[in-house]
Amino acid sequence: MTHYDDVNSSAVVYVGLLGVLATVLIIMAVVVYYYQYERQMLTGSEFGPPTEQLNALTEQQQAALNGPYRTLDAEQQIVALPIEHAMQLVVADVQAGRRAVAAPPEAEPAPPAETDPAAPAEETPEAATDAIPDTPTDPPRPPADAAAPQEGQDAP
Repeated sequence: MTHYDDVNSSAVVYVGLLGVLATVLIIMAVVVYYYQYERQMLTGSEFGPPTEQLNALTEQQQAALNGPYRTLDAEQQIVALPIEHAMQLVVADVQAGRRAVAAPPEAEPAPPAETDPAAPAEETPEAATDAIPDTPTDPPRPPADAAAPQEGQDAP
């Protein structure tokens, strides 16, 4: 039986060239997909051109914002005026000190990330405290449905 220690160099070159060719084709496909997706996002073709209903709604809203001066409720003295004039009046009030500028709202905390249902849940400090049994030094806890004492009444 003959034993060959030679490497089949033609097979190595063939497999190497196929690997390089496959890598180049995959990279080209990813680049083409990326540019198509980018063009779609930039042109807004994902949603298509505005419909007649959307155009009519936009015109209606613009007319309401820029419409003529009119009385909406005479009893409560509520009037409508063009948005540009309303903004000028608000700025004049703020500059004259007749109106305070509201601080921007605080940022809402991010909702907690979804967790794996199979993973054990993390205990909150409240849950951990509730799990501790009452010790003899603790006063007895009232039942959850017990009514709070009214003003002027003594607590039991």
